[in-house]
Amino acid sequence: MCNYNFITVAPIILPNVTQNCTYTYRNLDDQEVVFRECEDPWCFALFTEPSKISRKQAILRGCQSRALMRLQNEQIKKDSSDLRGIKFDGMHFLLDQPRCHQIVEGRKSAGGDQSGCIAIMNENGTRKAQLCCCRGDDNCNENFEWNDTLYDVFTTEASELDSASHLASFGFTAIVVAVLTFMLHSLSKH
Repeated sequence: MCNYNFITVAPIILPNVTQNCTYTYRNLDDQEVVFRECEDPWCFALFTEPSKISRKQAILRGCQSRALMRLQNEQIKKDSSDLRGIKFDGMHFLLDQPRCHQIVEGRKSAGGDQSGCIAIMNENGTRKAQLCCCRGDDNCNENFEWNDTLYDVFTTEASELDSASHLASFGFTAIVVAVLTFMLHSLSKH
């Protein structure tokens, strides 16, 4: 007979499974707003670069889909009062960044969580922000910090491109790489 308790199996993380995410926003004036926890397949934390003078930074933690929707709505309704007066100032570049599934893709889970962080660079090559994503345990985004390990999954420039063209160019690059790889592989056989 076999005892299944002694078989080590890596946890399976399904893409449609959700968890609760910490949902907070702290602006550059150190005013923090705590929202009710949200539920989403992806939790994230976005940090702006600390100011060289005051060392203050803006931090947004939450559910990827809810934050993206809210940031999109803020761009559409710039002077709207239905956002309860709380705006995620300086965070709109998140709309142009890779999504959590792209950042975490291929990362092994550790202790039930799957996570990854990327640097978001200015045009001059200095780090402007850091985006960390996770899925697995509830509130997995609660403990991310500015100096967490950065993975070389993506290093992008924060720009004013719309997210559709950014993702389209990423997809185009992947297709070009695949075609070139296929061509080189085919030529090496002859």
